[in-house]
Amino acid sequence: MFVESIDMNWMSCGLDDATEAASKTGDLPRLSPVDLEILALAISTGEKLFTDDYSLQNVCRSIGHQFESVSNKTSTQQWGWQLKCIGCKATKKVHSQSEQDCEICGSPMKVKRVR
Repeated sequence: MFVESIDMNWMSCGLDDATEAASKTGDLPRLSPVDLEILALAISTGEKLFTDDYSLQNVCRSIGHQFESVSNKTSTQQWGWQLKCIGCKATKKVHSQSEQDCEICGSPMKVKRVR
């Protein structure tokens, strides 16, 4: 097989640093488990991350990790995210990968970009 003929260094790493960094920027709900694994691998090896995913670029920018776009334009700004209630408009930090109901009025909260 072709893959077997390539000299590759297969490795895995913990997701803690990647999850923490994505949580701080509010990008965690937008990243898949595979995105987090790729981010964790880039962080642990110190290698540049090649990605067109703006959420991954946002996390890399926030921690000072090098990244480069493959075919799309590179993001130009650091974005922040928050949960915003569609009913009473209350806001809170994004801490988990799922949207929640508002603690004040019970309406759904949606992830929105902080302006």
